[in-house]
Order: sequence, then structure tokens, then C-alpha cells
Amino acid sequence: MKFKLALALTLPLILSATPSLADDREVLTPKGMEWTKEYKMSPGLKVGNTVYLSGHTAQPINKSKEALKAAYVTMFDNVGKVLNEAGLSWADVIDMTSFHTDLEGQKEIFLKVRSQYLQKEPYPTWTAIDVDRLWEKGFVTEIKIVARVKK
Repeated sequence: MKFKLALALTLPLILSATPSLADDREVLTPKGMEWTKEYKMSPGLKVGNTVYLSGHTAQPINKSKEALKAAYVTMFDNVGKVLNEAGLSWADVIDMTSFHTDLEGQKEIFLKVRSQYLQKEPYPTWTAIDVDRLWEKGFVTEIKIVARVKK
């Protein structure tokens, strides 16, 4: 009986101190990315002091190195727009996963463009994965980002 009474008195305190995931989420949708609702996804989601970004893709207009570089700049700029919605920058990125349809052929240009955005230590953790294909046939690279909110 004492245990039940203690649990009955303590449980409301425990539950009130535990943040509810549903109450703690903020959708980050920069202007121009409203199309994501059609796919029932968010470009970014702030949960507590962490920001999760959906994958952003590079879609070059042709197979030239210049087109690939331009597509990477657009992809990284789009990530920056979502980070900006949360009041963050590339300096707040703590984890990056990149998916490449031709890792060997893309890595040199990817690294050059990436270095324009990640300029100060500590650099984020990073995993690069070679994949067979991405969502759309013209997508060549996709990056997924996790960032932290400064206290």
C-alpha cells in the first residue's frame, strides 16, 4: 500500500519533469521549401537543443565539374537556410552524413565546396556513403545534418 501511495505521489512529478516530445518540436521550413508538406516531411525539426535536417540533395544540370560544383553550392546553401531558421549556422553542425552515387568521382569537388562552409574547428563528425541511387534519378548527392542549439 505504501508503495502504491508513493508511486501515486511521485509519478506526476516525474512526468511533469520529463519533456514531451510532441510539445518540444518546432518545424523549420524556410521560404521556398513549403513543398515538403506534400511528402509529409519537415526540412528541419528542432527538438530541445538539437536540430535535425532532412536530406538535402545536389542535382547538377549536366555531368560537368562546373555543374556538380554549382549543385553542391545550392545544396549547402539550402542547408544553411534551414539552419538559419533555427538561428544557427554551419558552425553549429555536429554531424553530417553524405550519400553519393559516385563517391570516388564526386569527393574532390564535394570536399572543396564543403570546406567553404565548414571553416572552424571543431568540425562535425562525418560519414560518407556510396549508394546505388537516391530518391530521384538526377540526384547525385544527399546530405543529412544534425546541429546543436547554443545555450
